[in-house]
Amino acid sequence: MRLVPTPVRWLLGAYPTAPTVRLAAAMGGLLAAVAGLTAPIEGPSFFILMVLSFDLAAGLISNLSQSTQDFWRSQSFFLKGAYVIVHLTLYPIALITLVGVSVTLWILLVTLTAKIFAFTVVFREK
Repeated sequence: MRLVPTPVRWLLGAYPTAPTVRLAAAMGGLLAAVAGLTAPIEGPSFFILMVLSFDLAAGLISNLSQSTQDFWRSQSFFLKGAYVIVHLTLYPIALITLVGVSVTLWILLVTLTAKIFAFTVVFREK
């Protein structure tokens, strides 16, 4: 088991497996493609939407992994709470601003909700 560099740990945990990283990347790419095909935007807004969409799906897969759960369990309650608050406030505001009330928004909000629920497992002790 190889320990990954510190900045990457915030995203993938301390010891992500190759299949988890590949699945997270694939799901992130898939959701970004769906959002890109369904959202009628272009330019910088389109790029931001692609990044947020990728992060939501890849983050959902990552948050379900033991590596990420173990990493976040070792963090402070304050940091875990900040993660949830940022995802519950900034992401919806950014998504509504980018795509308005649309099918794309609902797809992304459902993914965001799943990502947050998957993350909250780290609040429970083993």
